[in-house]
Amino acid sequence: MKTLFATDFDGTLFRSDRTLCGADLEALSELRARGVVTVLATGRSPFSFQRAVDGVPLPFDWRIHSSGAGMISSRGEVVVNPGLSPGDVLAIREFLEGRCLDYSVQGPFPESHLLYHGSISPHPDHLRRREFYRGHVCRVGELAGPASQFVVYLDARGAADTEAGIHDALGPSFQIIRTTSPLDHSTLWIEIFPRGVHKGAAMLALAARLGIPRSGTAALGNDWNDKLLLECAGTAFVVDGAPEGLAPGAIRVPGSDHQAVRHAALLWMEMMQ
Repeated sequence: MKTLFATDFDGTLFRSDRTLCGADLEALSELRARGVVTVLATGRSPFSFQRAVDGVPLPFDWRIHSSGAGMISSRGEVVVNPGLSPGDVLAIREFLEGRCLDYSVQGPFPESHLLYHGSISPHPDHLRRREFYRGHVCRVGELAGPASQFVVYLDARGAADTEAGIHDALGPSFQIIRTTSPLDHSTLWIEIFPRGVHKGAAMLALAARLGIPRSGTAALGNDWNDKLLLECAGTAFVVDGAPEGLAPGAIRVPGSDHQAVRHAALLWMEMMQ
């Protein structure tokens, strides 16, 4: 049976010192040699990902970017999933600004590194993100067309009520995804996408396109933005230290600094024999 193995990037393949492990990359190459479709499933835009790996090609057949906003194949094929319409953007802006919440909006995929910001006093992590995307930052009033997502920046402590309010107001119409900032590893990001756009949906769509059943899919994750990816996979792996409740019943592997991808890949190969 043809199979698929997907892994997150930050906190799984990308280590705490912002390097990649040769053993992890060799394991991904071994999966490909055995006919397994290898998939990266990251919240990073193509621009941010390429900057992190310094443009070095990695052994992935497909890359899911911006938490499912789009996909890029190793041959350069680009698949764009539905984005937020101008009307959606306006409605979300009005809600967030009415509650004085700091946010940014990202351009349509694959230009999701274009960062649009409002006039609300920015969170320190938001400022760090603007610095990261220097040269690609505009004011939100310059966004005339669709977008891929919103990011709301919250201090993790005391954010429960605000997060719940966003879910209550926007959850019925949009996909709300919680994650931890990859910049300071503490700020809570609430990401807002079109309903049904997430890593798990992108993985299942790709598997269906390739004729791979859900039972032939596996995924490795470490944070809340991987929750739907792990729920959609036939077999779920999580790293040590992942939040409790992220994926009950998932197989635990060592953390990213201890060859997480290699351990999950070896287990997956054994399970598929």
